[in-house]
Amino acid sequence: MKAEITGITNGPCGDWKVGEVEDYDFMAKLADLPTKFGIDGLHVIKLVIKPKDQDWSLPLVNYDRGWDVRPSNDYEKSVYEAALAALEESARQAEASLAH
Repeated sequence: MKAEITGITNGPCGDWKVGEVEDYDFMAKLADLPTKFGIDGLHVIKLVIKPKDQDWSLPLVNYDRGWDVRPSNDYEKSVYEAALAALEESARQAEASLAH
């Protein structure tokens, strides 16, 4: 399963990365550097994943500096892991470019 970051949108608290994994959309807020508020102490401090045909108010996954809604089965966990991997790779690339 592969996630694709499709853009950036201006949302609550600034810019959010948006993307998709199969039939799901995701939106995430990333910190410039790893932080204790991020998932697993890394960059993603806010993450919402939802089915494409549903409203953002009914998330499949919701993390806002802590878990509100965790993936509830293996498929949802695969969607979450794909989104998280794409977001963390994007954050690492941005962090590396800041270091140069």
